[in-house]
Amino acid sequence: MAPLFLGTEVFEKCFSLILCFLQHCWGTGLRASKVFQIERWCYANWDLHAGYGQKRNDFLAQVLSSEGCWEKVNTLHGVKLNKQIVGKKLITPPDSDNPFSTKRYNIACRCCLEEDIIALFEDFKQKRNVGDGDTDSLRELVSNLSGDPLVTFWSHFVSGYISKLDLNGLHPYEYGLKCAMDLKQAEAVEFFWNKIKSLPENELSAQQKDEMSPDKYPELLKRDLAENRYYGSLNALQDALRFDQFQRLFDCLKPNDLSDKKYSCLLWSIKLGSYSEPYIKAAIDLFVHMWMREGFDNHRALVLKEEMTDSGLQGDLLVPLVKRDYMEPVWAVLDKAIPEQIKEFMNSKQADHIRSTLKEKGDEGSLDKFLSYGRHIIKGVFMPNEERPQDFELIELLIQEAAASTSVQQSSGVDESFKGRFQSYIDQIPSYMHSVEKKGFFPHFFFGSFSTLLDTEIAEKLDIEKICFSFDGPQTLKVAVIKKGEIKNREDAIDKVRLFVISEQDAKIATQKFSYGELRDALGKSHPARFQPVFDNKSELKVKLVTINKDKRECSKKCVKPKKK
Repeated sequence: MAPLFLGTEVFEKCFSLILCFLQHCWGTGLRASKVFQIERWCYANWDLHAGYGQKRNDFLAQVLSSEGCWEKVNTLHGVKLNKQIVGKKLITPPDSDNPFSTKRYNIACRCCLEEDIIALFEDFKQKRNVGDGDTDSLRELVSNLSGDPLVTFWSHFVSGYISKLDLNGLHPYEYGLKCAMDLKQAEAVEFFWNKIKSLPENELSAQQKDEMSPDKYPELLKRDLAENRYYGSLNALQDALRFDQFQRLFDCLKPNDLSDKKYSCLLWSIKLGSYSEPYIKAAIDLFVHMWMREGFDNHRALVLKEEMTDSGLQGDLLVPLVKRDYMEPVWAVLDKAIPEQIKEFMNSKQADHIRSTLKEKGDEGSLDKFLSYGRHIIKGVFMPNEERPQDFELIELLIQEAAASTSVQQSSGVDESFKGRFQSYIDQIPSYMHSVEKKGFFPHFFFGSFSTLLDTEIAEKLDIEKICFSFDGPQTLKVAVIKKGEIKNREDAIDKVRLFVISEQDAKIATQKFSYGELRDALGKSHPARFQPVFDNKSELKVKLVTINKDKRECSKKCVKPKKK
């Protein structure tokens, strides 16, 4: 195992050189894969290069970054570091030109370069004048060449002294596989595994024949848990970014094999926010697969109960993924949440961040889908469709009143049609008033209705082309409704633009006004030239302010001019 201080010593000197040699990979999508695999090789073989000077680091950097050491593969990584070729390149140059000359035999043994091991062993015999019949000298040579488990194994194997090594009842290749796994030498593991698969069945130990069957994976996982008190094999696969193999093993687990806590730990150990391309997509697929796995309903329920309203889940997982255009985990989490959890989430700051991010990106499809979760909760849980007045009718009345208003100073009394409709809405939900009393309930209700109005016949009837909206805190919603048609002058601006502020009475007074800056931000980003007449005649525009008094269960509204900013 590499020492903890290795990172500074190795990666500032050797690893930085390797990165320089990888400049040709910038923008190809392969650089991250190569850097990751090289980093893991450096840690697995830290004793070959740590503290050995610039010459060895330069040589190692050239070898690891050379195209000959890489092969294209149809996997997540796209390319694979051929560690046997790396080993071959490290031991090939003559001693005078090779900074690894003293490590050639060790490298050959680690990489299982069988022909080179035999050749190097014969060199040792010649240099020490060990004859074929000189058993004592040969035994001494084998003893002197023994070091780490793989060097010890190969020295006994090529010398013919394998019978002198305690194999614990295993076939030599099985024992070699165990040594390779203990040393975490992937190339050696692959070598011995291929050798084992090619052996006649009668040469395998009973244990190996039993454990090679995929049917035994669940049993091996149970043994893993019993020995380590956690699933070490799953952790190792995740650390190696082998998400496909992780999923294969995870699918061997049944719900009763995992406690709720262990399921949660496995789920959040997939650090979605920290992966780069191309690993992030594979990690997301694994997360969604684990999250949607049949039979794990109770596990999900506990995770949602403890995490759904936690800023860690929202801020560390969902929001960063939305910023990177990955929405699938968001839909997966919301699909499994209960209405109360969705309500609380939709009223959170993180949900505001998601809405703002999707709006800034112009991703209207994802924004509409995200808003629909909150809208369905309001419509489906609080009031059945067949019993309530259509919320779109409230919006229609609001827009029609704004069109009919001709003076800045409107009477403080609210129009009876709108008031009646709104009061009817309130009266139908008395048993759910604890939810209505929550901060921001009504602005979010109108937000859901405004955001989907364009898909209705009412929008067609009112000739609506575009609706822009934003929140100024959780209790105030600001909306700009644009009607179809050209806007060339003052009359067009007054006729085509409707501005609304929907606010709860205890919201901050400063938020209950529609500033020119907010209007400019809402309209000017997409087509600034088209809306120039609106900005030129901003003083003529009226803002419909709807204030909701939750204590009295009533609303009032008035017209005001936008404030200057």
